[in-house]
Amino acid sequence: MLSSPLQQPPAFDALEHDPELPSYSQSQSTRRRATVTVPQQPATHIYRLLDKSGTAWFIVKCKSRAHRPEQVPRILEGDKVEGSVELNLSNWKSIKSVRIEILGEVVSSASDRLPFVRLSHELWSSSSTSTQSLAINPSQFDKGKLRGRWSWPYTVVLPQTVEMKLQDGKSSSCRLPATSLSRQIHCVVLYRLVATITSGTFLPDYTLETGITYIPLIKPGPPSPVRQLAYQQNCPLVGPDGDPEGWHTLPPLTMTGTMFGDRTVEVESTLSLAKPLSYTRGSSIPLFLTIKCEDLQALAILSSSNAPVVRLRRTLMLDYEGTFSGVYGSKGAFRSPSSKGLFGTGDDPVSYLQLATWWRSPYGSSEGTTRVLQGEIHLSPGLNPTTCLGKYAISYDVALYSPNAVAFVTSSTSSPLQTVDVEIATVYADGPRPVKYAPPQYDN
Repeated sequence: MLSSPLQQPPAFDALEHDPELPSYSQSQSTRRRATVTVPQQPATHIYRLLDKSGTAWFIVKCKSRAHRPEQVPRILEGDKVEGSVELNLSNWKSIKSVRIEILGEVVSSASDRLPFVRLSHELWSSSSTSTQSLAINPSQFDKGKLRGRWSWPYTVVLPQTVEMKLQDGKSSSCRLPATSLSRQIHCVVLYRLVATITSGTFLPDYTLETGITYIPLIKPGPPSPVRQLAYQQNCPLVGPDGDPEGWHTLPPLTMTGTMFGDRTVEVESTLSLAKPLSYTRGSSIPLFLTIKCEDLQALAILSSSNAPVVRLRRTLMLDYEGTFSGVYGSKGAFRSPSSKGLFGTGDDPVSYLQLATWWRSPYGSSEGTTRVLQGEIHLSPGLNPTTCLGKYAISYDVALYSPNAVAFVTSSTSSPLQTVDVEIATVYADGPRPVKYAPPQYDN
């Protein structure tokens, strides 16, 4: 079974969603009753190798947090990977050893792999004289050959961190990354559970393996008491003016542009993000935007819900070259692919993700020459969490761009005007669940 059950299962929304399906915002009627927890009973996954008669003779079992046995095993940080390797041999078969392994690799092509963790356990060896099964089944073992039914339980615990050693001799302790299978990036993080039967010289070995979905437990700190109260009472969020400790406010940004091609206007925008700057995938990033302008016509246009442009961006860094070694004997040669080959479309390591949705805030001053908008960026449940594994890293930021208004023209380029780094987590913070306030929509 899995490791000791948690007192309160982690609020882990990504376990409840298929990342291949579109994600919807919760409606007002479902916000209060939507509670999601990790399944308590582990699923047992069974993998078989059949003989010529169709009988399973090599069987691997694995328990995990997946909902159904036919799914890929799903393991959370701190879980034990438990199961058994079984043999059902009708005839004598030469077997030298039985081994179970868990491998973790960053893969950019069939030949370019960076192994960062490898745990290997020998379950049985013909050279061992201490195998308990021999005392129980002495007639089923003879000179390196086995027959009959055999079963070896296994327990493997993945470390929370690995020590990555680079060519220059330096090393760093890195948290195990989440399994990553992105269609936009030609680089993945894979975990495999591999059972191997070694038959000896000039005889074939046999292998059964399965992929594993590994999920680190990254949890944000709690939101401010004022924001928690808003979530509990299902009320609109209080902005930076009423809850200054609950928001990270960027310095005011002044833009100068031409309105309708006949007059110059100056606009001041101030963007605020909810603190802490760590957000659970499947939830949202709460935002406030204050816009000031002396030209009331320009102010009305630039404070409309479709004018502000704020979006989430993801950056992938992969800068390994040469031979690397990690803990537990993981070694291998790895060549960083070209940017074009890595990202598939051009050479930009930045992926432009979800845009923010905006509406007029019920709080804050929206009179005279000032308008206050409330917004949020919806985070897909299948979003890769923030990752740092030496020189392989997935990072995120929220970027503010020039407004999207045909009547307002600035000299600004397509580059962001302001950015702030954020963390994408996998577990909800302690306290009430975050509420999505924007109208239902598809996530981009």
